[in-house]
Amino acid sequence: MEEFVSVFDLTNSDDATAKKAVRDEVATIQFTVRRAMDQGLSPEEMKVAEKLRDAANAASEVLDDLFAVFQAAITPAGASCILCSRAAHEFSKS
Repeated sequence: MEEFVSVFDLTNSDDATAKKAVRDEVATIQFTVRRAMDQGLSPEEMKVAEKLRDAANAASEVLDDLFAVFQAAITPAGASCILCSRAAHEFSKS
């Protein structure tokens, strides 16, 4: 992506292309970090790379959840909410 795109603005949008572009950007970051880790890094660089990997993975999950929640908000009644499903799953494990 070349320009700043507000993910919050995308949550209320049906622009699948823009959502895909944001997801693709995060996926590129994930791939780049994994490739660097696989090629070998110094211990200090590995610590940074692990944090970058974790942040990119979290960003991917947040995007999935945000887009799903806002899609559920505009989906007809009776449709399930991904966050509710995940919360129920996590609760059942405890």
